[in-house]
Amino acid sequence: MKDFVYKDKAKFLEISDNITTPFKFLEVEEIGNVIGVDAHVWLRTAYISYHEEFHVYGDKAEQVKKELEDLINEFKNHGFAEVEVRETAFPIK
Repeated sequence: MKDFVYKDKAKFLEISDNITTPFKFLEVEEIGNVIGVDAHVWLRTAYISYHEEFHVYGDKAEQVKKELEDLINEFKNHGFAEVEVRETAFPIK
């Protein structure tokens, strides 16, 4: 399966708004001081995606957390649901 990762958030949202599907996913993952936000739209044979990272440390941590919250809300306003992506323990046929 292909994953087409858009670099331009506005273009990604424009395209995803024109796709009628319940499979619009938003995953937020924190590893250390880095928080990654991944948005995916499942198209059966491919994904379109957007990725952004936030580095949360130092005196700008509160500002960065606000930007992160704004981004999450923006995706939710465009129909994305926050999920946790997991691998299945067995193949699904």
